[in-house]
Amino acid sequence: MSFARIARRIDPVVPASRLSSLLRQHTGERPLTSLGEVERRHSHPGRSQQRFLILNTYLMDVLWGDGEKPAVDVRDGETGTYTAENYDLVCLNEVWHREERHDLLGRWPNSAHIRHKSGGRGTNLRTMLASAGLVTISRDFEIVASHFHEYIADSGQDRLAGKGCLLTVLTVPGAASAVPSSLNLYNTHFQAGGSDRFRQVMELARFIARTRDQVRGDLGRPGRRGLNGIVLAGDFNIDRHTDAQVDVDRLYEEFREYPAYLRDAMRHDVQEDGSFGERTARKSEYQFLRDIMRALGLRDLWVWRNGSPGHTSDVHLRQIGEIICRPDPSNPGLCDDAYDAASLGTDPQSTAIDYIFVSQTTDAMSFSMDFTRPRRPRTARNPRAPDYLDIAWLSDHLGISTDILISPRP
Repeated sequence: MSFARIARRIDPVVPASRLSSLLRQHTGERPLTSLGEVERRHSHPGRSQQRFLILNTYLMDVLWGDGEKPAVDVRDGETGTYTAENYDLVCLNEVWHREERHDLLGRWPNSAHIRHKSGGRGTNLRTMLASAGLVTISRDFEIVASHFHEYIADSGQDRLAGKGCLLTVLTVPGAASAVPSSLNLYNTHFQAGGSDRFRQVMELARFIARTRDQVRGDLGRPGRRGLNGIVLAGDFNIDRHTDAQVDVDRLYEEFREYPAYLRDAMRHDVQEDGSFGERTARKSEYQFLRDIMRALGLRDLWVWRNGSPGHTSDVHLRQIGEIICRPDPSNPGLCDDAYDAASLGTDPQSTAIDYIFVSQTTDAMSFSMDFTRPRRPRTARNPRAPDYLDIAWLSDHLGISTDILISPRP
């Protein structure tokens, strides 16, 4: 495969024009040094390209108050059709009840592999008590294990839901090894606001640290460090662009039983390579999240591979949706990264609170894992859809998509 073709594949918006740039767009515990390494990944006969999406679905069908969302009984099926027609791996938030889950999953092939931590029958608040609203779907890759961590730190109305993180462990066909690597998908949804979000960051970090290197998701079978590929995605309710601060010294005292490297990451600037910089007593909310993820070896895919503001929330409000998600002239099914002016007179303003964090390809892995430029799909509903005047978009959030490029390693 030629340099130009690989460059357009990995980033069709701003294709790399220099080898050094193309190498940096690929993952590696040790930096890639040659075009040959990149070509092998993109040309291997056993390679796989998995279209991935994270989306908060806004499917809460509670019959009173703020819990009643518009057009849930039609948007669930529309969400199922949209995801089944366009993606292979999907992490969904806010699929709260059984009815919506069944309608959504009914649009997928019966052969799809599914794990969920979603609620039971009914349309009332009680049915949310056992629901985290999380659903993970895999079209092709078999699910061999799953684990769920329910966040201890929660408050307010979110206590009615069992929010947490759902780990789904997938086999990767063709990645032969005596101890094969898995693809670990972590699907999460944080509290809507308040300081408990940062306690949830720490709970999430410890959950990932405890499960990331297990063989085929078996918690009694630890593997070598860096064994598995990791993708963490969800609605974190932490805005990438906020100036709000976290008092890390105060929070630090609550986590004395946590691993030292996670606690140190709370009080230091963490560099992109995971090393610690200067000590700090306060961080922005996003910096706190970013630094804990960096300590785990995870990178914010949007910041790394896109770099535009990437606003995702409140798209269902007409004055916001058309501002933050104008159609891309070259691909109307995506938002135009070059125009994301969320602060142009909108009230409330949109935020960037949905994330994909990814690990590097390590020497311990039996496959390499790269990512195309992440984008925001333009999920505007058909104007002829039922209840269109109540909600013109599939959800109140935009999703984030990327293609995960997987290739067996020698």
